Amino acid sequence: MHTQAKTHDDFFPDGYKRPETGGSYMKFTQGENRFRILQKPIFGSVGWRETSDGRRPLRKRMGEDFAPGEVIIDAKNKVRHFWMMPVWNYAAGAVQVMEITQSTVQEAIEGLAKNPKWGTPLSYDICVTKSGEGMDTSYATM
Repeated sequence: MHTQAKTHDDFFPDGYKRPETGGSYMKFTQGENRFRILQKPIFGSVGWRETSDGRRPLRKRMGEDFAPGEVIIDAKNKVRHFWMMPVWNYAAGAVQVMEITQSTVQEAIEGLAKNPKWGTPLSYDICVTKSGEGMDTSYATM
């Protein structure tokens, strides 16, 4: 007995589009970036080191120090404080790792977390709007 083949429309739900994750890390893009923090962050410092493949990040957890000469420190490559945690990236439709080094974003999220009306950032979405480029980049956090 021969059955008629189902069409693409019968197999996929209306409006289906395969998520384009672009990798396992979420990076802020121009415009609105909405996400939900899924776990408490790891806190630490990130610096840059020279390898045969070029400059690569080197991270240390908070309380651990870089050895002298372990990372490059110059005007372009400064050691920065980071927060790293898994997030739900709404644009990608996927769980990704987010590293936040922007102090203005960290300060805004810390302010929300310390406000009793908001509390832990694990219970609401955060939206960071990125505008500008290079030294003129700014971030607004809601």
